[in-house]
Amino acid sequence: MTAGQPAVCAGEETLSITVGTFKTHLTNVQAKPGARNRLEIAAWAWRNGVVEHGT
Repeated sequence: MTAGQPAVCAGEETLSITVGTFKTHLTNVQAKPGARNRLEIAAWAWRNGVVEHGT
């Protein structure tokens, strides 16, 4: 993995994506609930049971 690339680890495999891909996905996630930023995404997820306390 090169420096500056986000990574998601699942078991022993690592999935690397470019920063551009990450930003595209983030923009798409924000658009669905009409969120303006990451904080609003987190608040929406909390209110709708997508995440639970401590996860």
